[in-house]
Amino acid sequence: MDILLEDVLDSMDDPIYILNRDADFIFVNKALVEMSGYSRNELLAFNALELEKKGTIDRSVTRTVLKTKQKIIACQHVTKKNKVVNKFMITQTPIFEADGEIKYLIGVLKNVSDINEHYREAVIKNEVTVFQHKDEDTTELAFNNIIAESTDMKKLLESVSKLASYDTSILILGESGTGKEVIANYIHNVSPRSEKNLVKINCASLPETLLEAELFGYEKGSFTGALETGKAGLVETAHNGTLFLDEIDSLPLLLQGKLLRVLETKMIKKIGSVKEIHSDFRLITATNADLDELVKKRQFRQDLYFRLNVVPIKIPSLRERPYDIIPLAIHFLKDYCRKYNKTKYFSKNVFDIMLNYDWPGNVRELKNFIERMVVMSSTSVIELQDIPKGILMDFSLKENDFSLVNRNIFHDLITDKDYNSLFDLEHKTYKELMEEYEEELIKHAMKKYKTTYKAAEILGVNQSTIARKTRKYDINNA
Repeated sequence: MDILLEDVLDSMDDPIYILNRDADFIFVNKALVEMSGYSRNELLAFNALELEKKGTIDRSVTRTVLKTKQKIIACQHVTKKNKVVNKFMITQTPIFEADGEIKYLIGVLKNVSDINEHYREAVIKNEVTVFQHKDEDTTELAFNNIIAESTDMKKLLESVSKLASYDTSILILGESGTGKEVIANYIHNVSPRSEKNLVKINCASLPETLLEAELFGYEKGSFTGALETGKAGLVETAHNGTLFLDEIDSLPLLLQGKLLRVLETKMIKKIGSVKEIHSDFRLITATNADLDELVKKRQFRQDLYFRLNVVPIKIPSLRERPYDIIPLAIHFLKDYCRKYNKTKYFSKNVFDIMLNYDWPGNVRELKNFIERMVVMSSTSVIELQDIPKGILMDFSLKENDFSLVNRNIFHDLITDKDYNSLFDLEHKTYKELMEEYEEELIKHAMKKYKTTYKAAEILGVNQSTIARKTRKYDINNA
């Protein structure tokens, strides 16, 4: 390796390593040597695929990257030479040959505890003033301020910033709660139309008759209950600005046809009117549905789909961008501390749990969780015992490698055993709670399915993992 490159990597604070295609270590930087307790020569003698078998790591990110040929970001427990276990957020990136085969794997580790400690030190030193109450009103994400620490989100925002200057239609795709409306706001705010209206409507919020009136407006006396003055529609209101239609998949077929004509002609006709009105607007739509599938089922017009899908933008789920979890959590904590006139910060255990949870409700779920913690926690430090018990159970799944588990086992488990005894938060440490829960879960699976192979299949882990755990907890197969 180039001497200059080695010097640069050795100067980095984060542990960094490089593997060849066979998963042999070919470079480790100074930070990794100091963190692990092994010498450089000892580390270079390791093979990454063998570390899981040796118990040095709890899961093999390398195996997944070699199989999928994609960058992986995951949490990983690493056992150092002195047997101390630390949790790291690891990013492993494949480097490819010209023929598409993997040449190298580059890994970067960030200690979860360090992330938390830097944050807590800043609070203690009063450097993070955003956590203190201020008189100004709490706002949602600032004008053009989107929290994006992950590479995927940074790339997405770069693309969106370039697209914003063009008047093309944009279709925003993503799971519920990923922030599709936030991206729509961002596009409008950095576009040439930013000085004009951004008009929004959720297409699933109104029945068809009312939705048509809201979108296209109506003349006075057009129908029972109509205003005597008539009403301008949202399309008309969006003239020279931006129209954002959320949950576009819920737009009725009849209105899909009307919207298509408006997009083609830039002319609208109010209900009860024979006169057409010109409206020049930029259209942004969003959905969490598979529009391709809806088109095949003839539940969505193909011609409208082509019109909307000029530039599709896919927002990754929160579980796909774990680097954003802590920055988002801190951002929401700041907002709710302002709103409720409180000063709060997270304990290490709570940070660990947030990083290991899948967040099926994405950013919206995280935001609601933070608000609840700010309101319900009794001290300035948000601790493990402040987390609702039901949520803590969900958090524990990924922490113990059971994110793919058959949920029936959990239902049976909490039915067979006193629920509160699994979460004796006042008298047990976090590690003790997780180990007790893991033991009960494996014991229940072995009792129900008899063999380590079947239990492993149901729990979504390797058979060797179950075999090792049954020995650890002295669990009989019968």
